[in-house]
Amino acid sequence: MKDLNISDLAYIAGLIDGEGCIYVTNRKSRGRYTMSAGLNISSTTKNLIEWLHEVTGIGSITCQKRNQDRWKPMYKWNVAIVPSANLLSKLETFLKIKQKQANLLIELKDIKSKSSTNFKNEYSRQLEIFTEMKNLNKRGV
Repeated sequence: MKDLNISDLAYIAGLIDGEGCIYVTNRKSRGRYTMSAGLNISSTTKNLIEWLHEVTGIGSITCQKRNQDRWKPMYKWNVAIVPSANLLSKLETFLKIKQKQANLLIELKDIKSKSSTNFKNEYSRQLEIFTEMKNLNKRGV
C-alpha cells in the first residue's frame, strides 16, 4: 500500500463511512466453512473509484452493468482482507461510523494470520466476529 497524506486518509475514511462496506462472509467450500472479509466502495463515478485504486495502490476495480437502460454502470473498488486491515488501521482516527466494523475486520485478519494450535477457540471467535459484523451491517430498523 502506498503512503497516504492526512487529507487522503480523511477523505477515504469519509467515503468508507458514507459509501463503503466492511464485510465478513462465511462460505462453505468442499465441506468446510471458511471466513473471508474485505472492504468495498461502489459508485457510478468511475473517476472516484479509479482514484481510490491509484492513490492506495491496493484492490481491484469491477464494473457492473445495470438492469435498467437509464441507469449508469456501477463501479466497485474491492479490497481483500489483508490490505483492507492495513488500510483500516491507518484510518482508525478518521472513521466515525464504521469504526467497530474496521476493528472486527482487523481482529479477524490477526486471527487468520496466526498459525494456530487452538483452532476450535479461534473459529469460535471468527463466528462471533461474523455475527457481530452481520448485526452492525444490518439494513433497516
